[in-house]
Amino acid sequence: MRALYYPYLILDGKTANNLVSWFGELFLLTPVALRSHLHIPQVKFIDPLPETWRQRFGGILTEYRLFSQMYTDRSFLEYLKHAHPFLEDEESPSVLRQFLKGKEKKGEELPKQVIATLFLYLANEYQEQILDVYKRLQEVKKQEEMLKSILEPSSELNIGEITSLTIDYRHPEEDLRNWMDKVFKAWAFLIPAEEEFPIFITDDELAHQHLKHALKDTSHFIYNIYLPANGDEALWGDLIEIPFTSDFESWAEKLFSFYKKPTEDTHPLEIIFLPCLSPKDVFLWITEKKEIIKRKKNGLFILWQDKE
Repeated sequence: MRALYYPYLILDGKTANNLVSWFGELFLLTPVALRSHLHIPQVKFIDPLPETWRQRFGGILTEYRLFSQMYTDRSFLEYLKHAHPFLEDEESPSVLRQFLKGKEKKGEELPKQVIATLFLYLANEYQEQILDVYKRLQEVKKQEEMLKSILEPSSELNIGEITSLTIDYRHPEEDLRNWMDKVFKAWAFLIPAEEEFPIFITDDELAHQHLKHALKDTSHFIYNIYLPANGDEALWGDLIEIPFTSDFESWAEKLFSFYKKPTEDTHPLEIIFLPCLSPKDVFLWITEKKEIIKRKKNGLFILWQDKE
């Protein structure tokens, strides 16, 4: 079953292994310059960049990474402050500075896929940094609770509340919805026009919740199930093939009846079921207002979360 990971470019090896055990082949829209050394045969990469940019994109990343080692805030604004002025008659400005000016060469716009890919790379990097801080706060919270359990009630040591553990990945100057709109829009630019994927899957709960909000005016059903650790690939094929007739819901309930209760070897999934709709069509409708065409097969948006 062909599943496409969204809305970022990179996936860690542990999560990738789990997903392929449940969904078979897993496709990632990842440029050559960002591909990890995953030795998982079922993980397939698609380079979303124009062919003339697939090698050149590495130059952008190299320059940005060198810059980020010099300035701890990793800010493009700081790069602009410290870089030499970009002159209109400059013959060979760096690729990164060309990007910052929005042009590949004088008068030539950069391909939208290049801009979108670099934005998603930076968004993913920012997300990972926020998650790292979040995990550290969780450890502090655990240590705080342990210390409280050891101290006598009459102790004069006062432990204050630590920073809230509520997390989101938005940029500090962005409204969360606007931030996720930008992430979705960038990822939409990279979806292959010639390929179809019946399943879109994410491990980002914020992305999934944002998608549910965006789908409020479309016909869809939401199911929460618990899937065995060894997966059940046949389930996805059956769901995609269910004809949308008057007894559609009874068919769906019958298929899900075996996966309603959690056990030690199951994993929770939330499924957004799209009757007679392609996930790609729906995603492009959300981000680019393209027409949705009714299909013979159904589509699925699935949230996978690490239990840990």
